[in-house]
Amino acid sequence: MKTIKIGRSKTNDCVFPNDTVSGTHAVLTIDASGERGTLKDLNSTNGTFVNNKRISVETPVTAKDTIRFGSETTSLRGIIAKSGETKIKPSLPGVDRRTIGKNPGCNIRLTQDDVSREHAVIYKTETGSIVIEDRGSTNGTYVNGIKITSKELHPGDKVTITRNYPLDWESIYKPPVPPKPTFKWQRLVAILAGCIVIAGAVFLGIKHFGDKDLKPEEIYAMYKKSVVLIYNQYTFKATVGDYDLSDVVSALPDNYYIDEKGELQAGVAGATGTGFFVSSDGRIATNKHVVSLMGNEEAIANYIKTALSRILIQAYGNQARPVINVLQVRYVQSLSIAMNDAHLGSEKDLLPCTLLKVSDNNNLDVAVIQLNTKETPSSVTNLVNLDNLADDKHLSMGKNLYTIGFPKGLEWALTQQGVQATNESGSVNQSVNEFLYGHNINVTHGASGSPVFDTKGRFAGIIVSGAEFQSVSPSGEIQQIPAQHNQAIKPQPAANFIKNVY
Repeated sequence: MKTIKIGRSKTNDCVFPNDTVSGTHAVLTIDASGERGTLKDLNSTNGTFVNNKRISVETPVTAKDTIRFGSETTSLRGIIAKSGETKIKPSLPGVDRRTIGKNPGCNIRLTQDDVSREHAVIYKTETGSIVIEDRGSTNGTYVNGIKITSKELHPGDKVTITRNYPLDWESIYKPPVPPKPTFKWQRLVAILAGCIVIAGAVFLGIKHFGDKDLKPEEIYAMYKKSVVLIYNQYTFKATVGDYDLSDVVSALPDNYYIDEKGELQAGVAGATGTGFFVSSDGRIATNKHVVSLMGNEEAIANYIKTALSRILIQAYGNQARPVINVLQVRYVQSLSIAMNDAHLGSEKDLLPCTLLKVSDNNNLDVAVIQLNTKETPSSVTNLVNLDNLADDKHLSMGKNLYTIGFPKGLEWALTQQGVQATNESGSVNQSVNEFLYGHNINVTHGASGSPVFDTKGRFAGIIVSGAEFQSVSPSGEIQQIPAQHNQAIKPQPAANFIKNVY
């Protein structure tokens, strides 16, 4: 017995590039003679037909029968022959392989409705040539206006995802520009200039972080380039074995999240927060709740799996049991940042990041992410110094504090001058516990993860406003954990955690 998977997706054994054929349409089991078999529809959109009769259960077929998938007419022998011709061998791993599509996990992400979840892939072969492959998308991939399945690219070729979105593929693989040579006299001048500045500062008695209090605008000028807006997109992806849920049950989408009311929604959720650079290799500190679901990812995934199972049983009865038995739901995340002063035209202007670590202790709401380039942009001239901390004297009741962040997220941050962080001030008004202290700075959810400074410009902790998160109760229901407002992580435990990530 031999099994042949049939559909429009290139992952099938028999591929029909017909828009009326579902990504995963049907499965055929044939005997050794190749003259008989059984055909099963996999909940396709446009149906599977044997001798013009739509089938809903596993159906015997012979070489004499006419078989149709949507509008694609074939036969048993036609399927066998085409499976030999069209089976796609795995692409070469290649160099710098990039997936393109709507899924949060794609390297090049396009969110338009006419772009498929994994639309195409582009990569270099072992010989150095560049190839683009369509991944069975609905609206196609085009090279010089011609729809392709796989195409080697040459300089000047125009690639579009669907017919609407140009792909600047040559920039993706542009060779790095070698650094310009430097000369020893330039380094010598820089060293001498630095010595003069230091000597002048000492002579005048000026200390950047000494006894002199700094004005709020001075602290803002020092650190505004160090503070970034964090954009966290996440979803829970539903799959059935090796297939997306929608490939098996066309009526159901693949991506889900739980909204603020605890209700299941289709799609991708998004949230913003604030972070700040702490090292030259692109590491950024922020709140745990800004970049995670506070350790509840697995529990929420199980909750969504249970909810989908109920939906399947209600719609299909016991026929849904084989699907439910292999149904999986997993957490998928896409993290990126916007620099202060950046001009955002689209999501392509955001800088992608990776989550390095979150605190195991929910009382210590701290996390560290890192730019995928592993390099802090040159515009950041002052990293937040985790060795220069505000002392207890300057964190006692009534002492002034300053913070820089993005309250209200993009709603307030987008200006004609680009993304602009907000400077806020207040004072200490409460001692909470070993991890937290209270303040009266006016902050909102988007300010979560903002650095706090004392009047000397020293690191005084991290804002945790809006630390509301979802959890699953013992009874199995989603519950909202109340937000913490007007509190901050103390500088010492925050710095200890961040430095231990290195």
